[in-house]
Order: sequence, then structure tokens, then C-alpha cells
Amino acid sequence: MAQSRNRVATSRPEHRRGMTRSQVREERRARSNRRKQRKRTVLIALGSVFAVFIIFALVFQQGFVSQDQQLGGDRGPYNSGGPVPEDPDDGRAHVPDSIVPETRYSIYPPTSGPHWNTLGSQANNFERAPAGWGPYERVLPDQALIHNLEHGGIGMHYDTTKCDSAACTQLAEAFKRIAKDWNDDETYTGFVISPYPFMDTLITLTAWRHHLRLDEMDEPRILEFIDAYFDRGFEPQVAGMTPAN
Repeated sequence: MAQSRNRVATSRPEHRRGMTRSQVREERRARSNRRKQRKRTVLIALGSVFAVFIIFALVFQQGFVSQDQQLGGDRGPYNSGGPVPEDPDDGRAHVPDSIVPETRYSIYPPTSGPHWNTLGSQANNFERAPAGWGPYERVLPDQALIHNLEHGGIGMHYDTTKCDSAACTQLAEAFKRIAKDWNDDETYTGFVISPYPFMDTLITLTAWRHHLRLDEMDEPRILEFIDAYFDRGFEPQVAGMTPAN
């Protein structure tokens, strides 16, 4: 004789007793929606915290950038483009000021290469390398001038073998005016103005790995060159360097 199977009736939770199936489904749906809402709230909270962290990091980083800009270099990193071709890279090694590097530079005046890093000594009979910003009436060593270019400076040179005393003086005065007009404080910051004999042309402007040769004064092209490369050297910080004596 077949035995009857005992079925164990499942009992509903206390809060669901007396509810119809549709009411139970609705109650389950409501609970599911509440769980989803809690998850969304948690995700939104985490996203907000992350966003605040990112904003804080950017502001904090900008603070350091601003400090660097106060030293100079606020015009941006090294400019490999611009209105003139990029010169060969002769390196940027520092050498003792008692040594004149035997390396022949790719161009003259050089725009990169081994150079001095010193406050001056009797060895080279020169006050500092990089040189102080400003005009000079004497020829400066290449090993000092290169360091000025590395820091974003502009060299403004005239060939004394291609102009008489009056014409050379006129060029030097024009360079002084351009340099002062460029700076809001009317200083020579970022510019070294000096004679440089036996160049290929009467005038040569130099920046880190860039140069502009001119047979005559051409102020628009000079300003274009300055605008492209001023304070855009390998280590731009022209405002943090000492003016010429």
C-alpha cells in the first residue's frame, strides 16, 4: 500500500502573512530597489571623494608649478621647433672652469655643448658661468655663454670685424633697447649682449640649440626669434640668475 507523502508547508515570514502573491512580488521589488539605491549612494559618495582628491592633487601640483614659474621658465619647456631649424646636440656636460673643452662645437657661436659651471676663478679670469645678464664690451668665453643658453637665455652678438666702432656701438645700443623693451621691468634679464668676432654674418642671435644669422639689423625677425626661444632652454630659469656687473 502506497504511503502518502508528507509535505512540509513553507511558512511565509511574519511580515508577509496575509499578503497576496502580487503584494509579495511588489514588496520584493521594493526591497531590491532600496538595495540598488543604497549601492548608488555609496558609489556616488566614493566618486565624490575621489573627485575631491583629484582636484586637491591638481591644485597642489599647480602650487609647485607656480613656485617654479617665479624662478623663471614660465613660458614653457624647451622649444624644439620655432622659426629656425634645430641645431645639432653637442651635449650639456659641465666641465671644470680650469679646462677648455677640446670638443669642437658644431656651430659658432655654439648653442649647446660642454660648458663651465662656476662662480668664477683665476683659472679662466672670468667672473661666472653662466655669465650675468646684460651687455658686455668684451668677448665672453663660449663655455660661459652656453650655460646662459641652457637656462633659457638669448645671446645677441655682433661681429666687430664686420663693422666699424660707430656701427658696432649702434648695433649694441639697438640690442640693449630690444632686451629692455622685452622685459616689463626694463632690465636685461635673459639677454647677453656681447661682441663675437669672425662670425659668418654681422649679427647672430643664439638660444639653446637654435641660432639666427643676419647680415643686417632685422628687428621683426629678431623679435620672432626671442618670442620662440626666450626662457625655453633645457633648464629655463632666467629670472633666477644674476645680472651683469
